[in-house]
Amino acid sequence: MRSHTLIRISLIVCTHDRYDAGVLETIGSLRHKRFFRPASIPQLVLIGFVVVALPLAAAMVTAVIKVEQLAARNRSAVVDAQLAIEYGRTITKQITEMRRAFGQYAVLKDAEFHRAYLSRRESFLAAATHLSVLDIDANLQTNLAVLIVAERKIYNRLHDADGLPVAGDDSRDLDDEWSSLSERARVMVEDANLTVASKANAAVDDATALQKTLLLSSALALAAAVTLAIIFVLLITRPLRRIDQCIRTLGSGQFSEPVAISGPGDLEKLGVRLDWLRRRIVELEDQKMTFLRHISHELKTPLAAIREGSQLLKSDPDDKLDGEQQEIVQILQDSSRDLQSLIEDLLEFGKSAIPSVDYQKSQSVALEDLIRNAVGSQTVMSSAKKLQIDTDVEPIYVLGNLKLLRVVINNLLSNAVKFTPERGRIGVCVRREGDVAVIDIQDDGPGVTNRDRDKIFEPFYQGDNQSTGSLKGTGLGLAIVHQYITAHEGSVEFIDSTVGAHVRVRLPNLASG
Repeated sequence: MRSHTLIRISLIVCTHDRYDAGVLETIGSLRHKRFFRPASIPQLVLIGFVVVALPLAAAMVTAVIKVEQLAARNRSAVVDAQLAIEYGRTITKQITEMRRAFGQYAVLKDAEFHRAYLSRRESFLAAATHLSVLDIDANLQTNLAVLIVAERKIYNRLHDADGLPVAGDDSRDLDDEWSSLSERARVMVEDANLTVASKANAAVDDATALQKTLLLSSALALAAAVTLAIIFVLLITRPLRRIDQCIRTLGSGQFSEPVAISGPGDLEKLGVRLDWLRRRIVELEDQKMTFLRHISHELKTPLAAIREGSQLLKSDPDDKLDGEQQEIVQILQDSSRDLQSLIEDLLEFGKSAIPSVDYQKSQSVALEDLIRNAVGSQTVMSSAKKLQIDTDVEPIYVLGNLKLLRVVINNLLSNAVKFTPERGRIGVCVRREGDVAVIDIQDDGPGVTNRDRDKIFEPFYQGDNQSTGSLKGTGLGLAIVHQYITAHEGSVEFIDSTVGAHVRVRLPNLASG
């Protein structure tokens, strides 16, 4: 019994292993076969639920069938054992009645007693026949066969060939045979009782084995369900992660890689839409750059003529211009220079759509040199306004793009010079805070209002407080600063200050000199 149970368990394990391997191989091949393309995510989720539920449903149905089979087998065994005991007792009783009836016939020679003997014998044979067809153990079957043979010998000694009773002394010399027959019947009843106990023990063993089998089947079904659930979660989330990756790629300004989504039909359509959006953005970027190139060329051509003409007027060797005319020429030169600066800012912003810096191609940049060069480039303007620029710079190096960082420092310092009133003060400080370089630039100008702080770094945004120069700014300088600092994984912000504006830049990725 136990060996058969072990065989069943092994077959179940092998079946589940082959089932799991087949499912994994089938699911893995879905990546390469186009036939498995659900129309939508809900359809894929529904298919996933059904497939995941199949192993659990199979385990449940198997458990119900196994339990029902065990119950039926145990019921049959109990009934057979009870009938075996009942038939054994009947056989024992009929043997006693047969001995008594034939003994009375031998003494009284009354045919009625012989008929009673024959009736008891028919009951004995009927009980023996019923007992022989039951599902009893081999020992009990052997004892029953021996008992029937022994009874048949007694019958043959008590009757002649025609079945008539023998009136001789043979009927009185069978006490030992009758006693032996009764003893065999008693032993058979005891064997029947042992059979009942054996059946009960076998039922317990079968129940234990079935419990182990069902636990193993449930564990395998649960493992298969969890595996299938993980596979379908991956099938569902993989295209979503791919969409997220494509959106991040587009958001980072990388438009060269086509968007391709593999998965349910609705997500593939969304991938097509994203690729259309990518191509549309590329077209708009090309149009923007074309426009900027054209407009800069169209503006620089007359601007060059204005600057050349004003320079010729100012450098007239005959000095025919009076003081007012000289002032007008100077205004033309200053205005043309400011206009050229604005055009260059516009072009620089158009070229600044680079979301990140390739640090593997970057260099170690000395912030002290950047500050010193930026202050030097502002000498003319600061001297004209009699500004005081104080610097407190630690020798700090960062890993970055020299050109971009130079633009950042120059834009911030030029803004401070532009907004600081005459005879004002500008403070520039560079220090280290842990693994971050901190650059503080503070001026005595009107500052930045709380309402403007959230928008001051947006392109073309201009705050409430404007400079007093001859030409209004475009609002691109701080937008370029924010974009370049973000490319260096840093941050730039205006912080609270009692006087003027206080801008703070944080740059990670410190480097050695």
